[in-house]
Amino acid sequence: MVELAVCLPTLLLILLTGIQAADMIFLKQTLQIASYESARAAIKRKGTSALAEDAAEAILDGRGVNGYSITFDPQNVASAERGDVIRVTVSAAADANTVLPGWLPLAQDMSVSTRMVKE
Repeated sequence: MVELAVCLPTLLLILLTGIQAADMIFLKQTLQIASYESARAAIKRKGTSALAEDAAEAILDGRGVNGYSITFDPQNVASAERGDVIRVTVSAAADANTVLPGWLPLAQDMSVSTRMVKE
């Protein structure tokens, strides 16, 4: 019983920290994929901000990401000329996307940007 009382808190701490880390890695990877696919949709010759946003939302919604935002630079992707750099930033709140919200205060909001040249 004494061994259990001493070891159980440590084992639980390791387990919960591992779960939190896995959630943050999954969120970061999802944001990277969504940002990349959105940028690919935006740089196409007939690409628009709406099409690019739909591409990112399909991935984010499919993976169950909550509280995200998608921004474009320039805001109107269709007005960008060939050769212009288009930047897509996808952000999400860490607490809204973990099994243990607020458990580990080190978890911060995440943001990923992708830059591509308009075709």
